[in-house]
Amino acid sequence: MNEPSLNATPDSAAPTKPPPLWIRGLIALGAGAWGVALVLMRGGDDRDMKDLDQAWYAARALIAGGNPYDVVGPGQAFEWGWPLLYPLPAVLIAVPFSFANLPLARLLFVAISSALLGFAFTRHGYHRLLVFGSMAYLFAAVVAQWEILLSAAAILPFAGWALAAKPNIGLALLVAYPRRQAFIALAAILTLSIVLMPGWPLEWWKALDNASHIRPPVTYAGGIFLLLALLRWRRPEARLLAALACTPHNIALYALIPLFLIPATLGESLILAWCTWIAKLILDASHHGPWESYDQMFAFNGTFLVPLVYLPALIMVLRRPNEGDVPDWVDRGLRKLFLRLPGRNRVLRSGTSHAQ
Repeated sequence: MNEPSLNATPDSAAPTKPPPLWIRGLIALGAGAWGVALVLMRGGDDRDMKDLDQAWYAARALIAGGNPYDVVGPGQAFEWGWPLLYPLPAVLIAVPFSFANLPLARLLFVAISSALLGFAFTRHGYHRLLVFGSMAYLFAAVVAQWEILLSAAAILPFAGWALAAKPNIGLALLVAYPRRQAFIALAAILTLSIVLMPGWPLEWWKALDNASHIRPPVTYAGGIFLLLALLRWRRPEARLLAALACTPHNIALYALIPLFLIPATLGESLILAWCTWIAKLILDASHHGPWESYDQMFAFNGTFLVPLVYLPALIMVLRRPNEGDVPDWVDRGLRKLFLRLPGRNRVLRSGTSHAQ
């Protein structure tokens, strides 16, 4: 089976040679250290809630033989604004961190996630490392969000199990980079979760009824234009953008990290990083005082983040030809459905696909 290439450059005729593994390893260590520094400098008081916290507490409840969906939420043992909105695989991923106290667990989670992202994002060069200077990453690290790990898992097949932690974002990343190893890893962790707690999908689904603030970008002003990415459907970054546009998720700065899979050059990465900073400045300047609800906050975010960050990413995608490596089984299935779609797989002069 052909695998999709991650080297989605607009004008290259062959995949870029990756940096040596030892350099990527050093970058990974540096990225992990940078994440730890941010948590220590900007993470606030240990009592401040971070996104990992609910999964950490749920993991401790699971280890103790309890129901993780009964201990998180308003009025529960772990006071949180909503019920546990994560599927059980996210709780399983948090189990190793639950053996540490919460402040240390946050540090370890951000450090490991950042190290994996640094290693993954140097697979085809150094240009994507600018994500670590973006407001998207800075915010995600400070609040211990999952998008750092998920974006790394999209590129690293051995980490495909992590995509199950946030199935909405994970599905969008799978649409962009469908890999056999990732599907196997996902099947393994989902099977384990069902064996441990057969009823968790129903409890998780009921918890999602309380998440009215989770909306897809396509529902915001200008978001409909993101579907134009489908004109470049053979490119993984185009499929990623279109899938994210249709996927309900929190429109927040940390959710922008997967978009850094789109830039193909240093200049594009720099533009996207600047866009996150400009968006942050405008968001801060446009609102003062407390929010009436999270629905209001995320709607406000979407009003600015879609035109200021998502649409510039769309322009990057549309500037490229509709050429890219698509797994054979995907290509055959689409051709059976639609007979013939515009675009073509890139083929080397030898007649073999890049992914072979």
